[in-house]
Amino acid sequence: MKTLLFIVALGGLAAAQDSTGDASAPRKRAELDRILSELTPAEKLERRITPEVLVVEKARPAVVYVTTQSFQEVREPFWGQLVGHSPVTGSGSGVVILKEGFVITNYHVVRGAQTIRVSFAPEFDEQSYSATVVSRLAERDLALLKVHAAPEKVFPTLALGASHDLMIGEKVVAIGNPHGQALTVSSGIVSGLHRDILVPTVGGNLRFEGLIQTDASINRGNSGGPLLNINGELIGINTAMDVQADNIGFAIPVDQLRVVLEDLLSPEHYVAWLGYRVDGEGEAEPRVVELVPGGPAEQAGVQVGDRILELGGADVRTPGAYRLARLAVHPGPLIPLRVERGAQTVELELAAWNHVDGLLYERMGVLVKTATRPLAPGANLDALQVVRVAHGGPADLIGMRVDDLLESARPLDDAELRRHWSFFEPRQLFALVERLPAGARLEVDVRRGQLRNTGVLVLR
Repeated sequence: MKTLLFIVALGGLAAAQDSTGDASAPRKRAELDRILSELTPAEKLERRITPEVLVVEKARPAVVYVTTQSFQEVREPFWGQLVGHSPVTGSGSGVVILKEGFVITNYHVVRGAQTIRVSFAPEFDEQSYSATVVSRLAERDLALLKVHAAPEKVFPTLALGASHDLMIGEKVVAIGNPHGQALTVSSGIVSGLHRDILVPTVGGNLRFEGLIQTDASINRGNSGGPLLNINGELIGINTAMDVQADNIGFAIPVDQLRVVLEDLLSPEHYVAWLGYRVDGEGEAEPRVVELVPGGPAEQAGVQVGDRILELGGADVRTPGAYRLARLAVHPGPLIPLRVERGAQTVELELAAWNHVDGLLYERMGVLVKTATRPLAPGANLDALQVVRVAHGGPADLIGMRVDDLLESARPLDDAELRRHWSFFEPRQLFALVERLPAGARLEVDVRRGQLRNTGVLVLR
């Protein structure tokens, strides 16, 4: 009888427990039901809003989904003959850091891309935008994109926080597009600081120093997306994951990003050349102080002393505005330019050149293109054909003319670079000239018809 009573007692105890074995579960559920019954719908919603939810609501409008397309060669497997090109698509993440539509992302997300598109969460912006790389630092795996939109378009941005005071164990939130799942959120903690890692890439290993380590889930597709603190501030750019370990991801600290941005926004990274220099670039209303004869600006009617008010439809009369507007300029299409000349306001249109052509024209006084000329049956010459010579420029002074072939060159004043340089693409000549200072002597080999001459020009 005592045994039976003991079994009955056990049965009663089990009935009072839920599937987890918690004897107080019914009482807790009743208490929760009572609390919820006394709340309005708005109050019930308020209970669900965690700090992580607030971070996501603040940050998501500025997070973009980056998609890319490029083409790779398809070759016949036996002999390696080229048979066509196959499209290759990729994706990643990014974040808008400047309201004019400048997006920071990882360089490996857009490396080699022929087309780039960015899109936002559809509840914020249903439009898909084309974008271009305006600046990059491959060694830091960072790239700056410019979204192409109407000049009056203002994009949502994310505030830059700080990373020097991060604490191990501090809660963080990552937003990205892993495996093509747009705008996915994960949360975790800072699990390590000052991490140095090697990441294998197509061109060799990239070494990252001082990274933030986190256990927030960061998978392929998160690259370029933001890592945020619990205040919704950008503290890092998600950049890599440890494929040999679970729950280990890395981000470039925002303090490093601040330094890199100074490089990414610098004139050295302009993709277009306008043929003028300004006084106080980046300051309010920059004034033209120098024109390159025959360059785009002079051809458009710009004069020394003009004060630039608008460039490409953007007002540049506030500090830093000119530098951003300058970054957004691309070669080819006519760009509206509004200048103040004395008491008058003058409207102009300017067609920018690419940076390679601009530097060669400015420093050598010549424009060139790739050319192949037959020398003899079965033998061709790959060289650079001169298509324009600036009057009074270095090339003109040694007698170079249109249709001459520039075959090779040798720097005469630099022991490290003093060797024979051959060219069949303008960028190869650019790579040499940009490394030489003004006044450097460059010995060039030029072919005109069947004649081959050598001359020494002095770079400007």
